Amino acid sequence: MSTGASAGEPRAPVYREPGGNAASRRSDKPPAPTPDTLDVRYLPSFGFGARSLMWWATAGLMLIEGSAFAIAVAAIVGAWSLLFFHWS
Repeated sequence: MSTGASAGEPRAPVYREPGGNAASRRSDKPPAPTPDTLDVRYLPSFGFGARSLMWWATAGLMLIEGSAFAIAVAAIVGAWSLLFFHWS
């Protein structure tokens, strides 16, 4: 690891990749897939409908909110029945 700074300057580490110049090893072409790998470069990174996490989150939120609404309606009906109907 070299520092890349002269004497008296603060030293910041300079990390180099092993095996020489990394730019010489870079290529614009992606590596060819081997037979045991699946090439997913061209698949969409999103989903629609039930495949989407946002769809399930919305469905879950609707279920929770609907349950809260049903509990509120049951509480109002229960309080109303206690107020107007006497069981004696």
